Amino acid sequence: DGDHIWVESAKYYVISSPAQVLPLFLVRFADSGCKDAELEKVLSAGTWTTKKAEEVLAVPPNRPCVMSRESATVLWMGLLHAHLSDEQLEADVRSFFAQHAPAYTEGMKVQIVRGIFKKAHAILKRPMPRDVVHRLNKLPFTEGGQQRTICVEDAHGSPEQKCPKWIAKYCRGQNLRYTTPCWCWHPHRETDRASYSLELVDLHSAKGNEILSKFSSSAPFHDGQPRIVSIRAMKNPVLSRLHEEYRQYLQTKHREEPSVRELYHGTNNNIHDVLFKHGLQPPSDCDASDACPVSGGKGLCTTLCPNTCRFCTTKHEWGRCHMFGLGIYLADIAQKSHRYVSQPQAGPRGTRRYKMIICSVLGRAFKLEGHLRTKDAMHDVANVRILNSEDLDEMLEPCCAAARRPGRGGVACSEDSTADAPPEKSDLLFVQGLGSNCRPGSSVYNSEYIAYHPHQCLPKYEIEYEI
Repeated sequence: DGDHIWVESAKYYVISSPAQVLPLFLVRFADSGCKDAELEKVLSAGTWTTKKAEEVLAVPPNRPCVMSRESATVLWMGLLHAHLSDEQLEADVRSFFAQHAPAYTEGMKVQIVRGIFKKAHAILKRPMPRDVVHRLNKLPFTEGGQQRTICVEDAHGSPEQKCPKWIAKYCRGQNLRYTTPCWCWHPHRETDRASYSLELVDLHSAKGNEILSKFSSSAPFHDGQPRIVSIRAMKNPVLSRLHEEYRQYLQTKHREEPSVRELYHGTNNNIHDVLFKHGLQPPSDCDASDACPVSGGKGLCTTLCPNTCRFCTTKHEWGRCHMFGLGIYLADIAQKSHRYVSQPQAGPRGTRRYKMIICSVLGRAFKLEGHLRTKDAMHDVANVRILNSEDLDEMLEPCCAAARRPGRGGVACSEDSTADAPPEKSDLLFVQGLGSNCRPGSSVYNSEYIAYHPHQCLPKYEIEYEI
């Protein structure tokens, strides 16, 4: 049970992991006349690395600032060179504000976001007037020692602007009015013209047996023993293509193949037709109005409508819901997702008939492990990437394991690439279940995942069951 093996006969150690050893010296013996040209080149250079030099890509021309709202509290700045470090770019952004807009630096937060190019989000405590934002577009910005100008824009957009956050044909801010809205112009969603079909899966087939066995492994549920009635495979070519586009977006963003998980999703059974047509929907920050012809009369907690709906305008407040933000809640055990299923139908012999969805879910997960300091602390979080360590310290009281990690975070699964990825580099939340250590209303017994983009999650199967 040791960490290495000592081989007495050979007088050397055998280690199990390269991380156990730190090379300190390279010793050259008397010249034997046999030299390796590549080694000699490295030794003469004095440095060596296996990391390839990052390609320097020229940023495209600045887009024009079209801000038309009176003021902005979140600014978009870019595009920035991807080969420069996040720390360098954050320092450059802060220097730019200190020089040209010092009145707005107090309490300012800066996030660097990576894609093919980088961009910065400056989150201000004090709203910046429109004329100041437009003026910043003409002032010199020093980036990595080189002087240039950059586009500074209202991050929440303007109606005159085509949405720059239209990722896989969807913008998260399109159905938000009060938290992180997007007021840009958006084209019609491709799913408006989509259609789907449901094909029965034989319960005795290999796939049917696999789904049934995994579903039943967490039974009984909190309200009884489930019995699967049917399994249907969902086919929607448009959703499948958009899911693939989102995979390609993540691959470009992280420069690696994204993780894929198969998770359960429980929701209002009256809207499965909407989900199979448009994809799983991240909740809005507005209540569903009974007068709304789209979202009314379905027993919904939040509206399905975009922020242009004239009926659904009341801000959605905490009501023992959305504990960890306005996202799509998923789980790796059916027992957990069953708690989110609502509006079941009456079944035979006094039973109730429920439906649950199995989804393919993409992305790198940021792990939360602790208790909410207040029950509504994270209710209005609309995207994992807007979180930072300071926010999390205010929102979460860590449990013992999480207390050893700054910002309560890490990556949820071993297949993800980095164990210390910050939330702004992640794509979904993984909330660690605390079992018997959980506090009802402040933490969870069983783990759950929270996604924020409909095409991050592809509905694959619908399970109909009765209890």
